[in-house]
Amino acid sequence: VDGVMISEDEYAYDITLRLARCIEEQSGKVYMIIDDPDDGIRSGKILKIDYDEYYYPDFGISRDKTQRLIERADAVNKLYYANKTTKYQRVVEIHIDSRSSSQRVDAFFYYCHGSTKGKALAERMYNVFRQKYAKFQPNRGYFGSVEERNLLVIKRVIPPAAFMEAGNINNERDRKRLLDANNRQALANWLCEALKKDYEANK
Repeated sequence: VDGVMISEDEYAYDITLRLARCIEEQSGKVYMIIDDPDDGIRSGKILKIDYDEYYYPDFGISRDKTQRLIERADAVNKLYYANKTTKYQRVVEIHIDSRSSSQRVDAFFYYCHGSTKGKALAERMYNVFRQKYAKFQPNRGYFGSVEERNLLVIKRVIPPAAFMEAGNINNERDRKRLLDANNRQALANWLCEALKKDYEANK
């Protein structure tokens, strides 16, 4: 963007931080599996890239992609066992895609095969997004989806999990949407609303 390199990870992290704040404002407890000591919620369009992230609580991140995913899932499972008396535990994984620049995508959701609760969470997220688009952009339409995928992290974690792809950073229209901090906040608010609905349904 304007000669500056941007990274989908930084924007996904910003949405995740905003979601964490929203959950905590609703008296929920949040664990950030990937944390960055330097970066809080950022309001700018261009989010600086850095490489000092670590896994909760203080583990370095492997350079090997598969090992990174295994370590991420293992960190979740350690927290699950440490909080086993807590009735409601969910995993939310937020990603931003980097596919062909011609492909514009709305936020879509995955759950793991056989996870009834993961599927219910993903469907609640999808339904909130569909309702919000119908309310705020009634003439645009919403083309998100909910699908079953055996992705390594959501397959390996013990708590029910939902995975969101928020858009395609390489597509000009998606990128414009993701670079706007107000839109990142809206995504976080909608995810939080879906989690609240899911919590209420599982009390």
